[in-house]
Amino acid sequence: MVFGRQPRTTSSTGDASSTAGAARAAETSAGGARAPRGLRLDVAGRIVVIGLGLLLQACAAVGEPPVSQAALDTYLEDKPEPVRILYARVLLGGRRGLVLNHMHAGLAAMDMGEFELAEQSFDEAIRGIEAVYANDPGAARARSLWHEEGTKDFKGEPYERVMAYYYRGLLFMRRGDFENARACFKGGALQDAFAEEEQHRCDFALMSFLEGWASQCLGDGDLAQTAYQDVQRLRPDFTLPPPDHNTLILAETGRAPRKLALGEGQHELVCKRGVGFTEQKVRVTVNEKTEDAYPMEDVAWQAMTRGGRPIEKILQGHVVFRRTNQQIGTALTGVAAAAAIAGAHSEDHRDELLAASAAAGVIGVTQLLIASKVQTRADTRAWKNLPDAVHVLTCRTDPNGGDVTIRFADASGNEIVEQRREGAVFFIDGRNGMVWVRSRSAVPIQSAGKP
Repeated sequence: MVFGRQPRTTSSTGDASSTAGAARAAETSAGGARAPRGLRLDVAGRIVVIGLGLLLQACAAVGEPPVSQAALDTYLEDKPEPVRILYARVLLGGRRGLVLNHMHAGLAAMDMGEFELAEQSFDEAIRGIEAVYANDPGAARARSLWHEEGTKDFKGEPYERVMAYYYRGLLFMRRGDFENARACFKGGALQDAFAEEEQHRCDFALMSFLEGWASQCLGDGDLAQTAYQDVQRLRPDFTLPPPDHNTLILAETGRAPRKLALGEGQHELVCKRGVGFTEQKVRVTVNEKTEDAYPMEDVAWQAMTRGGRPIEKILQGHVVFRRTNQQIGTALTGVAAAAAIAGAHSEDHRDELLAASAAAGVIGVTQLLIASKVQTRADTRAWKNLPDAVHVLTCRTDPNGGDVTIRFADASGNEIVEQRREGAVFFIDGRNGMVWVRSRSAVPIQSAGKP
């Protein structure tokens, strides 16, 4: 024990003990007032109390109260049956998974046509994202406090954050609120440019295109051209929409990118393209005229790059962080042991050495505990109902009626018949039309009527 008084042997230290006693007597007779031993032990005790407080804080698990069945039933009461399992995860997953679970649930609700519910979910997801990834000093300070992957609240990789703004912008656009839609597309572009603590030039062409389209629908020709210049820089083979085009068609293909944990301690996050799909091309027929939609955005490529540059792995610092804390903790506990031994054999500086031993010991144990709590495994939680790519087409349609047929095809151009989509153009405000389709549903597969 740190404060245990060790027995002293007298066979070989008697002379030293006498010398120390004589020195104390001389000090007292010379007027040197020695601090009472009890006071110095009290100071040491305070150090230990503070240290133990820090230790307990480090040990404490940040738990959340359990959700009762009654609360869950009430929350799910107004949710459509096919997406209840996703909204159950929103409530049961707590704060750590709130953003991700709202992403999944919001996209599924949007795919079902439950647009108000989708709006609520994407508002919650974006609120969580902006708490940490806003472009302001407060958010930067929040990012710097604790950057540990295993216990952090999910905020997503840059491509996932961008897609949250993309879907929220489409929902605004569907309401005819092109101002807020444009703001969302700008916000998404910022999330692409901002990757962890590095700043990159935005290369998410889809967001620039939609910003330009929203401006075009608002009649802001100059702002539209400014945004379209970025599109031309990133996609020089894309034909910009002429001013008389009034309908936007968005078609999503494939499955979401995958996240894998590799390397020592599985601390390296690697993103790969999704698997299990063949659709890569989109052909659109509007009023008997057929055109190929343009593959505006490769979502998987965005997951695998930063600023347009391929990356092999990210999030490498956590093993180093853990190893550093282990080394500091081991060193401090060694200092504590040495100070305790020295204090046990020192008459003049016993209390000071024992106090130092206590403080170093507590801090050392705390550092070791922090190291043990750091989960070096990369966070592989992912937004799994995202598409692999987004295709776009603009055209001129009659607001009084316009039928559209979307055909998905493989790389060779062979149509995947079961994925054909047919319907009418949705006109937002009597002037601007919009179509949004997916080759694969974002809603969980149902079994016997239950998720």
